[in-house]
Amino acid sequence: MTRLAVLRAWSRGRWGAAAAVAVVAAVVIGGANDLFGLAGITGHAAALLLTAAGAAVGGLLMGSYIGAPEGAEPTVCDIRWPLFGFAGLSLATTGNPNSLLMQMFSGLGPAVLHSAVQPALGALSVALMAGTLAGRLNLEGRALSDPEGAAACTSCTPLRPAVRRQRPGRSGPPPEQ
Repeated sequence: MTRLAVLRAWSRGRWGAAAAVAVVAAVVIGGANDLFGLAGITGHAAALLLTAAGAAVGGLLMGSYIGAPEGAEPTVCDIRWPLFGFAGLSLATTGNPNSLLMQMFSGLGPAVLHSAVQPALGALSVALMAGTLAGRLNLEGRALSDPEGAAACTSCTPLRPAVRRQRPGRSGPPPEQ
């Protein structure tokens, strides 16, 4: 099953959750970085585009955790990549002269930071989340096409252990990991 087919199979609830997370992420990142009041600063357009792209990909990624089929259940390990992605996106879209990124690259001028370093970090953050989303959708596609053969990471703790579903034809509680 292709990634696009998996997205088409999502319920309205999953799409709604993905949209809600995307809007909240855009507002939080934009508000925390005063992105809406930085017009005229070098790299402002790139920061807006990166925030929109990162929020959209992050929303889809979070939507992939909701109602995932058995074999594609989210694990605790799965949340590290969106956290790194959103943290990098937050650093990449700030215009504050006293930001952490400015302190880390204090030898560079603000023009270089806003026009080269921040867009590169933002693009890497979005790419990290997009790669993670592709992996989640591939895993979900395998779980939908071959429920018996699909398996989420068995060495990680399930994100929501109480939500584990039982496969048809199996008696007793789901296996412990």
